[in-house]
Amino acid sequence: MAGPTTFSSGNWLAFGTETAHGSSLWTFITTAAACGLSAGGFTGTGVATALILNSPWLEFQGAEIGRRAISPLVQLQARRHPLAPLPVQDPGIYSRSLSSEFGGQWTYNKSWRPYRGFPVTSAFLNAVFQAQNAVDAGLSIDVPILTMLSTRDYLQPRWTETATEADVALNVDVVAHRALSLGNNVTVVRIPKAVHDIFLSPAPVRKNAYREMERWLGGYLNRRA
Repeated sequence: MAGPTTFSSGNWLAFGTETAHGSSLWTFITTAAACGLSAGGFTGTGVATALILNSPWLEFQGAEIGRRAISPLVQLQARRHPLAPLPVQDPGIYSRSLSSEFGGQWTYNKSWRPYRGFPVTSAFLNAVFQAQNAVDAGLSIDVPILTMLSTRDYLQPRWTETATEADVALNVDVVAHRALSLGNNVTVVRIPKAVHDIFLSPAPVRKNAYREMERWLGGYLNRRA
């Protein structure tokens, strides 16, 4: 959304950008690490020596009990009508908090990220729930994992300035707890006043996030190099 980003420290160099579907793609030179945003946190690589998750969608907003209640219905719908679009749940609050058209700081191609997001199909949501089920059961990922989240969320359908300093997509406390199911070496870092994509937050917040990521990478990857 904001264009390519370059970030370096010690013996590694990273190039990153956000895809049309909201997943951050990072290429790390010299030492391999993988980075994913939101639903992109479910994708990864077998050659990475570390995993960085930027507000990963590891658990349903309604927590485990909500996912278990809804999942069978979504699975049935996915079998019968996999490409049927589900009712739009995005009220546009995230776009309003970011876009320069509404006082935000980012100008981006709206065909890449429509105001109310892309249509969600039953097949897509079923795939997300199946991935969340797998995380719930435990993944035993054997590389160091950094999970970065905002310190607060705002999941109400009405606009407020709070949306500019909170995650409006995830229940961050639930996700922070679920991150511990990823493996035995998990670090959870909470970033004050961060939005859903932490690296689209205001400049002071981004600076803090990069500093935390650099410190973590320096401690783990430089030591493993």
